[in-house]
Amino acid sequence: MATGGQTAEVLDATAQDARNMQIISKEISSSLLMYLIFVVFASVVGAPFLLAVSQNLIETLEGVFAKMPAAPSGGGGFALANISAFPITPNEFFLFSLAVLVCTMIFASLLIGIIQRGSKAQGIKYMPFLILAGLAIYFAVRAALGGFLSGGVL
Repeated sequence: MATGGQTAEVLDATAQDARNMQIISKEISSSLLMYLIFVVFASVVGAPFLLAVSQNLIETLEGVFAKMPAAPSGGGGFALANISAFPITPNEFFLFSLAVLVCTMIFASLLIGIIQRGSKAQGIKYMPFLILAGLAIYFAVRAALGGFLSGGVL
């Protein structure tokens, strides 16, 4: 009896430790899921939305600057700096946006693989879906903003 008297206490402590480990594992899983949701939302929704809004802003500003009269060369009054041409064209920004979106989706897919499985290679399978989703949202937001701001119906 002296050798087996504390077996029940040891088993209870071991069972409690196992339950604590399960709780910690579930907390870690939920934290990783939140990181995963944030990465997917930021890369698939946030970045395309912001780039589409920026594209629309550049197109609008280019049109405004093209219609501005040349600044007077006289000395009196308030005159803006000579802004006759916008420094970046909408086409250049469009190409930049596509490159940024594709790079963002590539890194997001690799990060998803690391978060889910601990390996970058596991994230490669998500790459085409993220790229397609990001580009689809980018073009949808551009079309919606173009229709909304031009007064057209969506």
